[in-house]
Amino acid sequence: MLAKQNKRIIGAYETVDDLRRALIRVWEQCDNLRTELNSLREDLDNNSAAFESSAPVTALPQRLVLTDREGAALVKCFEVRDRATLIPVMAVVPYGDDTPAGKLLRRGGFTHPETYVFLAQLSGRQFEARYDSRGWINNRSMTTAHQYIQQHFHTLKSGDVIDIEFILGESKVKKESEL
Repeated sequence: MLAKQNKRIIGAYETVDDLRRALIRVWEQCDNLRTELNSLREDLDNNSAAFESSAPVTALPQRLVLTDREGAALVKCFEVRDRATLIPVMAVVPYGDDTPAGKLLRRGGFTHPETYVFLAQLSGRQFEARYDSRGWINNRSMTTAHQYIQQHFHTLKSGDVIDIEFILGESKVKKESEL
């Protein structure tokens, strides 16, 4: 449904600003989906008796899959938290089999694209994206978050908090979402 409403994430963008705008649109959609899900949860909690007699409720998907004829990608948005820091990020895992997108990814040096996590830092002031966690120079928050997301991508849900202090053992209590 979401894929039909928007341009595909995988594709050619003429400028970094075009890509940034596309990533911000996806981040906003993740926020809208989270709000909608919370509203549905509240309705379910408030009307549990009414729902018991109705048809079973199917779980909403925990991941967003954007597809087109050339390939697909898994997209998840996270809230990276550190000391006095909140960084919205979007992680994209491309899936490129024997499609034009897959061939282009392999030609670009990504021999097994599904093993890479492209992480984009979404901020009004700047835009940065990396495929390698070591590419975040002098940025402990993004380096640690990227490594953690790469290791746990398939178990994380969009909207999860990636708490750097908790991951590094500097805090015993995981931070709650501020959103």
